[in-house]
Amino acid sequence: MNPEELQKILAENKKKDSVLKKLLRAVKENDLEKVKSIFEKNSSIIKDVVAEINSQNGTNLLGYAVDSKMAKYLIEQGVKFITAVGKAVMKKDLELVKSICQMNKSIAKNELQQDSKPLESATYDHKFNDKIARYLIEQGANPNATDKCGRCLLHLQIARGNLKGAKALIENGADVNIVNQEQDGYWRPGIDANALKGQTALHFAIRVYRNNKDLNPEKANRALEFISYLIEKKANSNIKDCNEKTPLDTAIFFDTPEIVELLIKAGVDLNAGKKKAEDVLNYAVTVGHIDIGKAAIRYILEHNSRSNKLDLLNNQEELSVYWDEYKAQVKELHDIVEDRIDLTGDGSTRPIMRTINGFLDHESRKNLVKSSFISSAEAPENFCPRKLAVISVAAITCALAIYFLAPLIMGSSIGVGTQLALGAVGAVVGGGIGILTNVAIDQCYVNLAAQKAD
Repeated sequence: MNPEELQKILAENKKKDSVLKKLLRAVKENDLEKVKSIFEKNSSIIKDVVAEINSQNGTNLLGYAVDSKMAKYLIEQGVKFITAVGKAVMKKDLELVKSICQMNKSIAKNELQQDSKPLESATYDHKFNDKIARYLIEQGANPNATDKCGRCLLHLQIARGNLKGAKALIENGADVNIVNQEQDGYWRPGIDANALKGQTALHFAIRVYRNNKDLNPEKANRALEFISYLIEKKANSNIKDCNEKTPLDTAIFFDTPEIVELLIKAGVDLNAGKKKAEDVLNYAVTVGHIDIGKAAIRYILEHNSRSNKLDLLNNQEELSVYWDEYKAQVKELHDIVEDRIDLTGDGSTRPIMRTINGFLDHESRKNLVKSSFISSAEAPENFCPRKLAVISVAAITCALAIYFLAPLIMGSSIGVGTQLALGAVGAVVGGGIGILTNVAIDQCYVNLAAQKAD
């Protein structure tokens, strides 16, 4: 570059700076006519001036507009609304964000829906501002938005470790079970390529925990707390990604027994993913995690009380003994349930103890089973054919009896209409008798079931 070219560039930059200063002064003074005049008189360089305004470090000209007409004109001339909001967000200036949005109500909602950048900035942990994030969403920003690369904003913030921001998104409407459609692009290229499609926030959080477990225990603990938060927010722990992997599969693959235990306590289905209950038990034996092993044993026996003890328990005495003890407990509860089925004829086939917290002691489980039987017997919806038959027979019998006995008692002069009316009354009385009879029968069933359980 020769001296003349350099001088020319410096002169142009000086002129642009001068124009920008004039624009800024005119906008602050809310002098729309002067602003228009500046744009018209400097048409040869105004595009470069606007480009400078829209740059990351440029003057936030739109933020100084105090009139909707001024704001509208600046946007018409190319000053970007999204860029202006983004700059205010980066400064964590809620009032400025509000001012820009209020001055541009007509386009704010559409712009915020179309571009997730301001909300993305507001949910960075180092720039996090819960009030700004909430306000942007109220103004139209989509908490379930994807960026230009197709990455879900929620997943992106989790992958980056912005867990406060991710939580803010969920608290303000983001779907905790939204499925990732982008195959890669959350971590470094080439890592876990094609493995992320179909995954949810829970999958991502488990991966973040694994990445920080050894390198940054503090971040790992935050990730573990976030996983608990996701579970509280009804994150689906049985959902499968494109490789048929559930969060439990991911936790086992990454060798994170803490998360495996957390998912099991949350009620994950051990047979939902690629890894089955027997695989979970094998993992527990391999890593020496007794609690996970016991949970897997409970799951196996609760779903099939006739399961044979697995060979892998031969060298794990504590779990081997637990298998035998728990199998005996399940058999005892099976006996109670079989008696219940024989008594009521309701043919219930639900797994015996899956409706009961597997971490309760055996006596507590027995009491819950007994109480559930009594509740079932008393339930209004337990209206089996037997009950209908009892009520019908009682109603018909009473109706016919009164219909034919009425002439004998009241005299042969009574009309057919009176007989029919009395018969109807008899049907109602008979129905009531039938209901009371059913209550008595049900109580007998309950007493017998309770005696068997004891």
